[in-house]
Amino acid sequence: MNPSTPLPLDAFVRHLEGHLGLNGRIAPQASFTHDLMFDSVQRMECVLAVADLGVELADVEAGSVDTAEELHRAYARRAGTTPAPAAPTAPAALVDEAGLRIPPLVGRYTVLRAVRESDLRFLYDVSTAGENSVRWRYRGAVPTMEQFASQLWQGTLAQFVVGLRSTGEDIGHVILYSADLHNAHASLGAVFTSEVVGTGFPVEAVRLFRDYAFATWPLRKLYLEVPAYNLQQFASGIGRDLVVEGHMRGHLYYGGRYWDQHLFAMYPEGGPVEEGR
Repeated sequence: MNPSTPLPLDAFVRHLEGHLGLNGRIAPQASFTHDLMFDSVQRMECVLAVADLGVELADVEAGSVDTAEELHRAYARRAGTTPAPAAPTAPAALVDEAGLRIPPLVGRYTVLRAVRESDLRFLYDVSTAGENSVRWRYRGAVPTMEQFASQLWQGTLAQFVVGLRSTGEDIGHVILYSADLHNAHASLGAVFTSEVVGTGFPVEAVRLFRDYAFATWPLRKLYLEVPAYNLQQFASGIGRDLVVEGHMRGHLYYGGRYWDQHLFAMYPEGGPVEEGR
């Protein structure tokens, strides 16, 4: 597709519907958030649909547009002759002198970087602020800063701070924990600031971290434990990025009631490994 000849709105909407598997279900003025109820996976798929047309959106556009009409305007502005700020592209994977592929830690919009001592305040705040205080690691308990720091690396194989590539702003934390390298599996956890939840940026960061884990250790799969009250944030990824592995009924207590706990797995390219292999 030649990015200098943008699609008209109706053709663009059909392209978007085809990419998301929602044929005939996207009205140009319908809100992604309130009408279509898009989760983070679908928001990222919108960005990738535009990339398929040869156009890369800046993070401010990717994170703020809320209708197909707004997305089309951002796409057409970049595809046409109107000057626009430079947009990021996904960096290619690096290959070292021995021909080994080095897993990238930089995506179109997000970057993963090692945890530094100076990150403790941010990590503490993102873990204990707002809904994250009950949705994340401590389930409503509030540790002291000293307790938090001492527990940060317990049972953890790898972890990164997630930042926005364009500004360097810290937006989240991803963790690989409970690794069982003998049986080739580990658990993956992720938490993000409320400002980027639903934008699609968390999905890109988690995919980067997933690919890093599979490229770095001989893992067959990564487990994700998801309370039912978190499920809507990425439900459209079930059956694609996420394979259903288990379901524990009434496993968690929160907000005056018991909730189910869902167990999913992420697999490397090629899908689940058959039993006995």
